[in-house]
Amino acid sequence: MVDDKFKEQAIEWIQSILEVEIKDFYLDLKDGIILCKLMNEIMPGSCKISNFKLPFHQIENVNQFIAAAKRLGVPDYENFELNDLYEAKSIKQVLICLSSVSRQATKLGWEGPVFGPKLSEQKKYNFSEETLRKGESMASLQEGFFVDMSSSTVNDGGIRRQITKDNNYLRNKDL
Repeated sequence: MVDDKFKEQAIEWIQSILEVEIKDFYLDLKDGIILCKLMNEIMPGSCKISNFKLPFHQIENVNQFIAAAKRLGVPDYENFELNDLYEAKSIKQVLICLSSVSRQATKLGWEGPVFGPKLSEQKKYNFSEETLRKGESMASLQEGFFVDMSSSTVNDGGIRRQITKDNNYLRNKDL
């Protein structure tokens, strides 16, 4: 299910950049023209737009946008596939892609409006050698507490089970 608030934010973002009116997210974006215009605002000349209404041209526009998004730096897992938009298979994935386009554009210095969460920034920490040595000698919180996990202490719900290779079973099976 698509988050209506997220979709409204995407519509407002596109409208603020292109100064167009979007009445129906799916129908207005399906032909790929608005997507290509959006990408050309962010990366001039990145999408060749076909204004014909034939399905082949609409598909080509959407594919142009998808390829331009990839060149912009949108990771594959945030990009969408043609059928996600063209056949309305996953409008949510289209929204995720648009949000990623906004983040990647901002990362590359684009100063237009922003849509979606900010891209996280890497923080580098510099620890002294002394601090690093102290850290090595301390037990990690992820290690938990000491537990003997040998086969003699592990059981399954109170029923002890011992796994052995029973050659007699294999021999008697044929009888």
